[in-house]
Amino acid sequence: MPEAVDEAPANEVDSVIEGCTALVHDDAGQIEFRTDATIVSVDAEGASPPARDRIDGRGRLAMPGFINCHTHSPVVLPRGVAEDVPVANWFNDYIWPMEVNLTPDDVELGARLAAAEMIRAGVTCFADHYFAMDRVGTVVEETGLRANLGWCYFYTEGTAGRERSAEFALSWRGRAGGRITTSLAPHGVYTVTEPDLVETATAAAEHRLPVHIHASENRTRPTTAERSWGSRRSRCCVARAFSSNARSSPTEWASSPTMCRRWPTRTVG
Repeated sequence: MPEAVDEAPANEVDSVIEGCTALVHDDAGQIEFRTDATIVSVDAEGASPPARDRIDGRGRLAMPGFINCHTHSPVVLPRGVAEDVPVANWFNDYIWPMEVNLTPDDVELGARLAAAEMIRAGVTCFADHYFAMDRVGTVVEETGLRANLGWCYFYTEGTAGRERSAEFALSWRGRAGGRITTSLAPHGVYTVTEPDLVETATAAAEHRLPVHIHASENRTRPTTAERSWGSRRSRCCVARAFSSNARSSPTEWASSPTMCRRWPTRTVG
């Protein structure tokens, strides 16, 4: 006769951390540290349930995972190839010439390495802004991370770049059991045109999508875009393109002469 298999208790959980210091926060964003805590889930109360894995957390801190709010995960591949050079040289002489030769397989490989590094460092969610994002999405599906993904485009691609970015955003949002969200992703204020951003703003409002863009990477980028567009109204020139949609868009911009700040539903790089 086959040996009897003990059934797990109905209330058994995967893991319990005991004796730790826990960093918790409330709905208002206030944080506190609770000592000698037992972590079962965010909402668990009362006695600790049976668990497959029970972790002694004494002397350790349990906290929510870190969130990387802006990254290009596959760019771990050329890490270290150009250090201590001006940013223009870094882009034009090193990184972009390498990136044009990357294949989708290279992008996926880089994303896998980045995912491993993030998990090891306690990063559980990231906002990614690159190309071949379907391959990055596959990595997210397999690793258990959460991510907001945007397939970026440049003005040199014409309408094809905007359309690909929108198609990816619409077809991949909600994947991986809801762990993947998506954004429209014009590359930056210096690599797309104002008409590109107006079209992007319209699509963002129509499909209720956020926009992930390099708005102010350093002191020179916004100034260069202002000269190109003839705009002095805001250091964050992208606000000009979105201003006509501000009242109707669920992802609304606010701007000032010196900064671009975002409402909670807008992502900015």
